[in-house]
Amino acid sequence: MFQDGHIGEDEAEQLFYLDTSVEKVCPEWNMFFVEALTDYLIEQVEPRGYISVANASWLIDKISEDGRIETSTELELLVKIIEKSKMIPPVLSAYVIDQVKQAVAEGEGLTRASAPLTPGVLGAPEVDLLRRTLYAAGGAGHTAVTKEEADMLFDLNDAVKHEDNDPSWSDLFVKAIANFLMAAHGYSIPSRDEALRLEKWVEDRSERAGGMTGEILGGAFSSMLVENLRGVWSDLKSKGLTEEAYGRRQRAHEAMISVNERITVDEAIWLSERIGRDGQCDANERALLTFVKEESPDIHPSLQPLIDKVA
Repeated sequence: MFQDGHIGEDEAEQLFYLDTSVEKVCPEWNMFFVEALTDYLIEQVEPRGYISVANASWLIDKISEDGRIETSTELELLVKIIEKSKMIPPVLSAYVIDQVKQAVAEGEGLTRASAPLTPGVLGAPEVDLLRRTLYAAGGAGHTAVTKEEADMLFDLNDAVKHEDNDPSWSDLFVKAIANFLMAAHGYSIPSRDEALRLEKWVEDRSERAGGMTGEILGGAFSSMLVENLRGVWSDLKSKGLTEEAYGRRQRAHEAMISVNERITVDEAIWLSERIGRDGQCDANERALLTFVKEESPDIHPSLQPLIDKVA
């Protein structure tokens, strides 16, 4: 596979065929399968370092049959790609969450190496898989949970709320939803050296950069990225690339985070509708409201009655 230093799409498809058609494999195969395909998708397929929507769709199609992951190596490959990519489309992390939901609902699946699943119960291996996916999905410091992921976590919580789940599920649910509500979504200020590197990259490949940010990162993030990075570069250049200039940008970013920690009217409506969708407020949802009450500096008044009632 690596004789010419490059894995082609036909070779990648052969690896998937072997993984699903051979009944018994050695441990070395599992390592090779994950390593080779991670290298192919992240280091060789454009845009390098990122997973595009098209590449994510190709990967999901290859690792699933009838909507289900077929082997444990394919599951590990999926999570490893999420962990190593600089940025992925939400569909990829949402796919992992959906696989966990299916496995828990049916009591069978590939979410753990040993011990049977208990239908309707989230165990520690499933929670660990969700945690790896959610907090690796942003890549490169962009750890904000997306709305799509938050909706799926609420769906999963609704499905298991009356069961004896692992205690780590409550902690993950509360912190992941709070992350969605209170984080500065999709943006983290780059280091000084990274800002200079990205400036050169954009100058050298402006057309490709524009296409990539539009396709992979989304319009809102693309606009924020370009505006803030240009400001950093301009300030650094005008001040002789001083640390003081970068410090001012960092303080401005911290102020932006403070603003994002507020619960807006749209977020308040979304949260109220999600909690009230099944007509109940379970222990995890009460813990979430308590966390928001204690941690958010500014909660929209529309959410206050619900917090006063249950938190």
